Amino acid sequence: MREGAGGGWVGFSPLVTRSKDLLSAAALAVFLAWFFSPILLGGKTVFYRDFTGLVYPVKFFIAQWYKAGVLPFWNPMAFNGEPLLAQMVPGVLYPLNLVFFLGDFTSAFNWFYVLQYAVLAFSTYGLLRCFKITAPSSLCASVTVVASGFFLSLSGVNTTFFSAVWFPATFLCAQRYLVDRKVLYFPLGAASLSMQILGGSPEVCAFAVLVLFVHAMYFVPEEGRWRERARRAAFLAVNVLAALGLTAPQLLPTYALIGESIRGAGLDFADHAVWSLQPSALTSLVLPEDLGRFLEREHVEKVHFHSIHAGLFAAFFMGAGILFRRDKAIRFWLALFGAGIFFALGKYNPLYKYFYDWIPLFQKFRYPEKFYLISAFSQVFLLGFGMDALAKDEREKALSLQGFFALLSIAAAAVLFAGLLQEEKNPAPSLVFLAAFGAGYFLYRSGKLRAEGLKALLLALVLADLLSRSAGILPLTDKSFYDGPPAAAREIGLDKDRFRVYTGKIHGNPEEITFPAGISVRQRQFVFKQRLLPYRGMIYGIEYPNGMLGNALQLNDPTLWAEVFEKSPPEKRLRMLKRGNVRYWIDGDAPPETAAEDPSIIADPPLRIFDDALQRAFLVPSARLGRDPQLLNTYYDPAFDPRAEVLLSEDPEDKSPPPPFAKGGRMGISASAPSVPLEPTSSTRMANERRRGQSESGHFAPGRSPGAEAESSPPCKGGRGDSPPVACPPGRVSIERYEPNRVVVRTRQDGGGFLVLLDAYFPGWTATVDGKPERILRANHFYRAVKLEAGEHVVEFSYVPAGFHAGLAVSGATAVLLLVSVAAILWRRRNP
Repeated sequence: MREGAGGGWVGFSPLVTRSKDLLSAAALAVFLAWFFSPILLGGKTVFYRDFTGLVYPVKFFIAQWYKAGVLPFWNPMAFNGEPLLAQMVPGVLYPLNLVFFLGDFTSAFNWFYVLQYAVLAFSTYGLLRCFKITAPSSLCASVTVVASGFFLSLSGVNTTFFSAVWFPATFLCAQRYLVDRKVLYFPLGAASLSMQILGGSPEVCAFAVLVLFVHAMYFVPEEGRWRERARRAAFLAVNVLAALGLTAPQLLPTYALIGESIRGAGLDFADHAVWSLQPSALTSLVLPEDLGRFLEREHVEKVHFHSIHAGLFAAFFMGAGILFRRDKAIRFWLALFGAGIFFALGKYNPLYKYFYDWIPLFQKFRYPEKFYLISAFSQVFLLGFGMDALAKDEREKALSLQGFFALLSIAAAAVLFAGLLQEEKNPAPSLVFLAAFGAGYFLYRSGKLRAEGLKALLLALVLADLLSRSAGILPLTDKSFYDGPPAAAREIGLDKDRFRVYTGKIHGNPEEITFPAGISVRQRQFVFKQRLLPYRGMIYGIEYPNGMLGNALQLNDPTLWAEVFEKSPPEKRLRMLKRGNVRYWIDGDAPPETAAEDPSIIADPPLRIFDDALQRAFLVPSARLGRDPQLLNTYYDPAFDPRAEVLLSEDPEDKSPPPPFAKGGRMGISASAPSVPLEPTSSTRMANERRRGQSESGHFAPGRSPGAEAESSPPCKGGRGDSPPVACPPGRVSIERYEPNRVVVRTRQDGGGFLVLLDAYFPGWTATVDGKPERILRANHFYRAVKLEAGEHVVEFSYVPAGFHAGLAVSGATAVLLLVSVAAILWRRRNP
């Protein structure tokens, strides 16, 4: 009994094979538990980059509303509110979110993180076994996808990570239903691809489908080749359609949202290719930079992936594949590795621009470096194939000592060259591992070491290499980092009213953050926490007028607000904030300071309070009609009083769809636009005329910015928005419920007017007044308004993303059709 050269077990009973797999699975589980023990048992949690700045706070928000029985469609805590589910990146529907129901959030989040690697590791092992790779070689590949530099740094890029971990599982299911014709793997394949989609990265899903298709077409038997290719293509197409159907509640809202995004028109090449794989980084394939304790450094280069190193032996066997090129599988993965590098180089590859110009899909996505994911998986699979090709039971068929040591010499030379090129790289450990490998192969070819012994040595060397080189890339911190709110959050939390917080500069570049001299990368993360940067403060209930524009689909209105803010002088920036419900400013202009008694302690930044900031919801007696987005010129004019009038781009009496306006950041803000005041409601007309002392005019007042007509009468004056302005119709507003998908406001006013809610205007929001549908008006361009008559009212705003209900119907129908089809096929097979 022996293990076949191709990797299948020849002569062994299924029981023996199953025992080997169970033993490997147990070893892999022990390794995962040990490697992540600081997270699972040691009081640590994931830290740095996307996990700290985006994933943790957004998942925290999702988890809190899950537990409250609400599926959050909307995130009210950034950009005055933004779609959450439809943006895809947050992964609201990602099934592994159910882990958040277990215990406290940080502990559940740690399990959520480790579970991704468990899926990746076990599915990689299963896929390589399906490829007829031996158990030891499959185990080497599996630990590589857990502990290598690239796959650890991949977790810092949240959406790519959550989708990528399902790639081997999707591939495994496809192999089983395409090649082995196991019917049950067809719905499992659709489910796995659905997990990739719900993970949040459409690029990774596209990579997976493309690789699956090419692999299926390439590996077909010669007999009946074209017929088999047609069968496989049809099965793959149906499986992809099934996955699209199952995820329709996600995909249809995302598709509808693209129309509100600058991505709809495509990204220009500079934005698309900003993160391309630098040619100099290719030396890291064989010798990575030493990133151990990198959080204690003062500076780390900003790159998309901190490391592209998949392990010394993954690189070795990728190079060795040239010698084993007669193996069709090795040829395939070598070609795929090269294709991934070709596209990952992006702007550094002179031919890449042609693909960007010729293939429209390229223009919808960012960062060519993501293509390296294909190369990384190719190296992992080549590690498994290469180990089996090198360590054969029949030694006479193995690579000769002369050929092996020539290959080993080339690898050592490449390691030395990379070390000489960059002084911070230490080649010594890698050379030691290669020397040990050479000694083991010599013993193997001399008959003193069996193939199993050589593979066991390789497994030990792979682990030693990965742990010595890559473990430092996994940045951890104490769990208490997230739990304790900074001083600013505690003070803001004392305010019972809903106000937003701006953190950043009023003078200078709003995106720039000034740090004390000499602080480490780890300390910078504490500065980010102290300053409550957008999204990070979500776990403390902080809401923002801005956010991260580069995150997910970059929407038109947030982009417009950010560009107007950036181009405005300081006094106008202050008005923008106050008129956007910002009462608290974490002063980014103040120079950063460290504590005199301990320079490692960074002083809290000053917290400024705007007492004249507008309330979240308030009443105004009248409205004025203008054109979007030019009416922003009037809204931010110092002479305009937003509590006296609301600026509308559509007549509230006109039930036809509003006219389109120029979308995008820079278009038409300072252009003139005709406007007319709206006729006040009858119950407030006399009071307004007495206040104005003149008839309404259709002309611009001297000294006013164009965009919406300014009146020459004095505006309503008053204190904070929670008390009615003098000389305006009295009224009261109270927010009774404020949830992601629902806002309930109770009002009382003596005259008619408008309720203004300083939350983002967005398609999908509907309103009722006392239970009757009422139109939501775009107010002051960015916000919402509802027309009200005199009296007491209950106004309810509700949000459901476009396409969600249709998506549920499609998903349900797809699931039923899939299950019925599989059941019918199984029944026919059992009852021919």
